[in-house]
Amino acid sequence: MRKFFRIVVMFTAFILASYAGNENEFRDPVTGESIFDDSAADAIIDLKQKVNSFHDSVMKTLPKEIRLQLLSCETFESISSIPMSSQLWLGQNAGHIDENVAQSINAVRKHITCHGDAFNSMMKEAFWCRIHNKPFDFFLDLYSAVISWKENHKPAAEHSPNGQGRIDWIWKLDSKDRLNGVMHVGIDVKKRNFVCFERNLGVYFPEGDKLERIYEEIVQDPAMAGDHIGAGRRKSK
Repeated sequence: MRKFFRIVVMFTAFILASYAGNENEFRDPVTGESIFDDSAADAIIDLKQKVNSFHDSVMKTLPKEIRLQLLSCETFESISSIPMSSQLWLGQNAGHIDENVAQSINAVRKHITCHGDAFNSMMKEAFWCRIHNKPFDFFLDLYSAVISWKENHKPAAEHSPNGQGRIDWIWKLDSKDRLNGVMHVGIDVKKRNFVCFERNLGVYFPEGDKLERIYEEIVQDPAMAGDHIGAGRRKSK
C-alpha cells in the first residue's frame, strides 16, 4: 500500500510539473492572465483520474457493435453519423457521470467558468479518445471551454460610443485571429447602424472588410437578419 501511495504521489507530482512547464499555454490570449491556478490544476488532475476510472467500468459494458462504430469515426465530431440508438447509449453511459466524477466536476467548477454542456462533451470525447487509443488533454479541453465562454458571453456595453444609442446585441460571427474568437454584432437602435464588440478591441463601429462581411453573412441571410435591418445591401454582379 505504501508503495502504491508513493507511485500516486510521484505521478501527481510529474503531472503538476508538466503543467507548470506549460503554464503559458493556458493564458487568456487577450488579457494574458493565467486560466488555471494551482488549486484548479489539482482539481483537473483529480477529475482526469476519476473520469479514467469511470470509463474503465464503461468499457466493460460497451457493446461490440458500438465499439466498432466508434472505431469507424475518424473524428470525434463524426460520432453524429452513427445510429441514434448508439448515440443515446453513449450519452447515457460514457457521457453520464457517477458520484465521484460529479464531485470532481463540482470541484473544478469552483475555479473556472464555462458553458454548462462543456463537461458532458468532454466526457464523451475523452471516451472516443480512449477507444482510439489517443491521448485526451483535460487541461487543453477545459482551457478551450473557458475561452469559448469568455468570447461568447454577451458584451456588457449597453450603449454605442457615438450618440449613446442603446445597443441591441443580436448576432455572433467567428473571428479567426484568436482562439475561439467571436465578433458580436448588434444594432444601435437609435441610429440603426451596426455596432461590434470583440474582447481584444472593445466596442467599435465596423468598417471595411468587417462591415462587408456583416452585409454578406447577416444582412442578406433572412435567418440571420430577421426584421432588424431590412433587406440590406447586395454585391453588384
